[in-house]
Amino acid sequence: MEKEKCYIYLRVSTVMQIDGYSLDAQRDRIRKYAELHNMEIVAEYCDAGKSGKSIDGRPEFQRMIADVESEKDNVGLILVFKLSRFGRSCVDTLNTLDIIKRYDVGLVCVEDGIDSRSSMSKVFITFLSAIAEMERENIAAQTMAGRREKARQGGWNGGFAPTGYTLQDGKLEVNEVEAEVVRIIFDLYVNYDKSISWITKHLQEQGYRRERRPNAKTDYYSARTVKNILDSEVYMGKISYGKTKTEMQKGSKATHRVITDDYIISDGMHEALVSEELWKKAHEKREASKKKKNYFRISESNHRYILSGLIKCPCCGKGLSGMNSRGKIKKDDTRYPDIHYYRCRHSRGTEGYKCANKRQLNCVKVDGAIEEIVTAIVNQERFSEMIMKKINMGINTDTLDKNIARIKKEIASLRKKEKALYESLGKLDIDDKYFERKQEGISEQLNQVIENINSSEVALEKTEEKKERMLKSKVSAENVYTILTNFSKIYDRLNDNEKYALMHALIQEIEVFEEKREDKRIIKSVTFKVPVIYGGKEVRKISVSEQPTDETVVKLSLKKDTPKIEVTMEPDEESNYTPEEKATYPKIKEYVKNKYGVNVHTSYIAQVKRMCGLDMGENYNKSKKEKPEVKQCPQEKVEYIKDALRHFKLI
Repeated sequence: MEKEKCYIYLRVSTVMQIDGYSLDAQRDRIRKYAELHNMEIVAEYCDAGKSGKSIDGRPEFQRMIADVESEKDNVGLILVFKLSRFGRSCVDTLNTLDIIKRYDVGLVCVEDGIDSRSSMSKVFITFLSAIAEMERENIAAQTMAGRREKARQGGWNGGFAPTGYTLQDGKLEVNEVEAEVVRIIFDLYVNYDKSISWITKHLQEQGYRRERRPNAKTDYYSARTVKNILDSEVYMGKISYGKTKTEMQKGSKATHRVITDDYIISDGMHEALVSEELWKKAHEKREASKKKKNYFRISESNHRYILSGLIKCPCCGKGLSGMNSRGKIKKDDTRYPDIHYYRCRHSRGTEGYKCANKRQLNCVKVDGAIEEIVTAIVNQERFSEMIMKKINMGINTDTLDKNIARIKKEIASLRKKEKALYESLGKLDIDDKYFERKQEGISEQLNQVIENINSSEVALEKTEEKKERMLKSKVSAENVYTILTNFSKIYDRLNDNEKYALMHALIQEIEVFEEKREDKRIIKSVTFKVPVIYGGKEVRKISVSEQPTDETVVKLSLKKDTPKIEVTMEPDEESNYTPEEKATYPKIKEYVKNKYGVNVHTSYIAQVKRMCGLDMGENYNKSKKEKPEVKQCPQEKVEYIKDALRHFKLI
């Protein structure tokens, strides 16, 4: 008899280790169960020290469900020690069961004696899941109460020891080497009025290091470490508890941390490193700094840096971060728009090491250049054909169609046999001395045939459902094909968050030139996550500085009078390709006049182009007046000109 394939899932938290449900104990019990019931364990998934509160914090659980959905091993069961190991959230448990059920996978809880394939399983699982969630909430409440009481008594509530201390038998003891650095930080910040960035650089230049904690990436004193030291009451000999709490985001399952006013602060059992007076002065300065920072950053929070993390620093190789510079104040006390750019955050030297790259890349120019490159690649007919070919290759229902036809034929044959047996049963002579034996024999055959029909019908239903899923996935894949083939039209309609998601789905990394170039090129190469057609070949990385020598060439070169990437196609003789018209000032004026019936001045067009971050080059027609009067373009005409720039694909 063929063994049934299964996955096994193990999970243990610190609480459960104490209770005796160790990983080894769970594994041993599950393996014995599998052996007893003739099951083949295909893979094991283990989340050690992970809470069952939700699925999000359990990577192995997520990997297991993904493997079920991919049907890579064709398993029929998942074995767990107890239902509480599968999850302590009732909603998560039931949702996950619905997911695996779609792929004909059941759940067996060895210790609870639950098999999700039985008729009463869902009711019982719902009940046990609710009990498990109540148990988790009760454990959490008891733990929180214990920690609150310990904080009231001035005890350390667990976790790694803060900088300046070591943990011995659950108590904080002074680490003299680190403690001296903590005192230096407070002294420089309060008495010498130094900034956090200045203090961070000073500590790194002087070679100060701290004992590396398991939750830290470096032993340097980073800006974040300095901030945490200045903000923590522990250094004036106090213990605080409950300063932040986790809250659910409205309309979502996601959570976030919020600061609370109602928290415990009491005298600690440990030795203070600075006086309470010095700490309070530092705290006052920190609060004043936060208010000042919030005042100057009113408009900074809503911008989405589309290529953040994708662009790699040419010096240190780290991903560039998005930053902004506030617009200057106009005469009427309003501000010019903020300037957004990409920069290596390590150039400031506040994260443990200093990068030599201080170049700032204008977001409008870089985002536009990458958009042009991606559009040029995606809009090629051969690329679209390749995508469609891969879609069709991945979705072939021929085998399923053959299986469906075979099963239907089997069912038809069994139906004939069933009919013949019923007829034989009806022809039996009740007076025959072997009547009962004959009746019993035919009935056994009939029962077997009926059972085979039921099994075949179930197999047919499963196969047809699988085919339906594949066809649905083909529809989704064809939607992807439609998006790619209409990329230039669709991309302009996306918001920045959608553009960010799309670019991060397509692109692996972007290399930029370290120094400014005479030809104004910024992009050196682009590595894609999927194969693209370039130079007549399937590649993942294209070098913008190289020019392939195929009949159809995608030449990515930078114009000298604009920051946009020029994409020129060199077609073969049979092509009907016609180059796009240039966006000259007369063309823009003509477009606006024809569409909106108004005239626009050249200076208005120049203003809008600058507003959109387009490089205008040097102005050789400057006014000789010291303070020439410049009329501002009316908002209505700004929109008309922007429409023209979009038409000519300049923005």
